[in-house]
Amino acid sequence: MESILGLEALVHPPVRARGPERFHALYAPLIRTWFARFQLPEQDLDGYVRETLALVADLVPDFGDDHTRGFRAWLRASALQVLHDAHRQHRLPPRPFGEPDWGPLLESLADLDGPNAEWWNSRHDRHVALRLMELLRSEFEPTEWRAFEMLVLEDLPAPKVADFLQISVNATYIAKSRILARLRREAAGLLDV
Repeated sequence: MESILGLEALVHPPVRARGPERFHALYAPLIRTWFARFQLPEQDLDGYVRETLALVADLVPDFGDDHTRGFRAWLRASALQVLHDAHRQHRLPPRPFGEPDWGPLLESLADLDGPNAEWWNSRHDRHVALRLMELLRSEFEPTEWRAFEMLVLEDLPAPKVADFLQISVNATYIAKSRILARLRREAAGLLDV
């Protein structure tokens, strides 16, 4: 089955050409939100996102060889590299009064255990999970999807879900199992859980 995200298309050369659009659709909003946190001018955000995605596209073969850091941390490091480059080239605007200068801020952003890393990690995982569910929803019947939502997201008991949807309890568990299996396949390598 073809990957919705296209990460496999980026990592595996034979199908590399069909993946970047999907990758962009998944990650551009997250990267833009991350850059916006640093009070960068609105008109510059899309440019920083494009630079990050171009850097990622150039470096994906290297990631394919070394998965020790996890994709989430690797993507964050790529976005941080774009900020470092912009700082070195004097393209970043002055920081607002009372905020740390770019040098110390960039150092703190590099800390893999600091608050900025925690923000990135939680936002990344939530963003990817929600986007995956949005992308996969059309692959399932509406009743199956609703059973999944009620069991997993709303934490309702299976008999109550079955009664509400007028399906068997077994059908609720089958729907949950099918959808979770599909989500796990798509999330493989993207979520560091």
